[in-house]
Amino acid sequence: LGQSRVERRGDDLFIEDGKLSVSVATVSPVSGLIHLGLNITDRGVPVKAAFLEAVGIDPYELASRVLQDFANEVESCLQATWKVKPVN
Repeated sequence: LGQSRVERRGDDLFIEDGKLSVSVATVSPVSGLIHLGLNITDRGVPVKAAFLEAVGIDPYELASRVLQDFANEVESCLQATWKVKPVN
């Protein structure tokens, strides 16, 4: 994120003393659920927050890169499964 130093504390990301992320992990009867959000702006945020706008990150460009990386990872996993024969 440019010249800013992002620090992980537990499940959250911080830039200096401003919280950049909102994250929640839980389980349901049928799955595990993970939510991660990044602050784009500080408008309406009730706590000291870090946000992408302040460090010059375009949220659309970041989202596009993350989604492309995720798609590539899923494709890589699928290709790995094609290399393995079923075990009976």
